[in-house]
Amino acid sequence: MAQFRKKPVIVEAEQFWPDKPLPFNERGPVVEYDGEFFVITIHNEKAHLAPGDWVILEPRGPINNAYPCKPDIFAANYSPAADGIPVPKAALERVTAWVADWCNGGDDGFDDLCADIIACRAWLRTVGQEIESHE
Repeated sequence: MAQFRKKPVIVEAEQFWPDKPLPFNERGPVVEYDGEFFVITIHNEKAHLAPGDWVILEPRGPINNAYPCKPDIFAANYSPAADGIPVPKAALERVTAWVADWCNGGDDGFDDLCADIIACRAWLRTVGQEIESHE
């Protein structure tokens, strides 16, 4: 049988709770209660929602297209897009400024530059490992 890898894509999703409106309701699916079940409409078909289900907006396509996803399936297939890897912005800015200064003939602060490069390199390794873990 052929094997397939899920493409990495960032989606917008919110967990459904009956007492809280979905934050993207103004541009996303409308959740209705039909007297027995909570439902959303997906491509003109009704889908049941249970408390705790995730509602995922389709990343491309018409507005209001979304689909439900059970929490265990969501957890197995998605992780937060930020993933908590802090970008060393100050170090990146200092490296950029040092390179620009060096290109213009300056050479001050080489020792500080080395420390910033090490910080940036550690960050890039972390990002690379995170990317590899999702492939």
